[in-house]
Amino acid sequence: MTEKYAVIDLGSNSFRLEIGHFDGRKLVSDHYVKETVRLAAGFDSRGCLTEDTETRALASLARFGRLIRGIPLSRIRAVGTQALRIAKNSSDFLTRAEPVLGCPIHIIPGTEEARLTYLGCIKSLNPPTTDPILVIDIGGASTELSVGDGSRLCEATSFPIGCVNTTIASFSSRELNEQTIAKAIDRAAQVFEAEAARFTSHPWKSAYGSAGTISSLHSVAAACGWSSGPITPDIIRLASQALAKAGYIDQLNLPGLKPDRRDIIAGGFAVLAALFRVFRIQELNLATGSLRTGVFYDLSGL
Repeated sequence: MTEKYAVIDLGSNSFRLEIGHFDGRKLVSDHYVKETVRLAAGFDSRGCLTEDTETRALASLARFGRLIRGIPLSRIRAVGTQALRIAKNSSDFLTRAEPVLGCPIHIIPGTEEARLTYLGCIKSLNPPTTDPILVIDIGGASTELSVGDGSRLCEATSFPIGCVNTTIASFSSRELNEQTIAKAIDRAAQVFEAEAARFTSHPWKSAYGSAGTISSLHSVAAACGWSSGPITPDIIRLASQALAKAGYIDQLNLPGLKPDRRDIIAGGFAVLAALFRVFRIQELNLATGSLRTGVFYDLSGL
């Protein structure tokens, strides 16, 4: 009988549930659900998640809980990331959330999030590689970077900027032009520059990007006819021009961009453009693995 596993990612922008099994050492996805919750946009002036935000999150977890019934707790793992790391009332939220979901929720450190994302990426590469790689994961409220040689992780860290909180901080007027975009990129670059030496001291051969901002830009580039391959500095330049041309976030109508990404793509783009600048990235491949993938492999021990 096939052993089912379930992984729940309580992200700062979206909650995701994936149910899967292993065929040998290969992860096979059986069911996937994504719900936009936007924890990172749901803080009050005290740094607590608002009641409306918690209600939205609990409703999502209740739906997930129904889907994972019957799977042993030993094969379920739920992880919380940056928004829950910084929420002043995260303990109170977990007290309400865990019975609704039906399993413990682990709020993982940023370095662990980076490690698991790296693991998910390296396990999903086909063909496998032992070459040094850089892995980038832009989330709703944080960005994780990791670099390693095959299964050996050399560096991993988390930065407290992502697509949601950067949009809130840098595009509060919702205006998009050369100046607002440049300022947002500069602001993000300052955050990354403090740790840049840790990663540039481990030269990588290729770079991979995970999560919604990167997959969204990849889809836009293909739909616009810019490229269907890796993201390059040219694509960053063309995307910046396209964002500025829109004038306002509410007027964004980029081909290939899903409606639920429109409100946060500007912040995510600024973070990605800053990464290209600070780490001098020339090509960023779309990763097929993710934080969830890494949790599956970590949980299974494969």
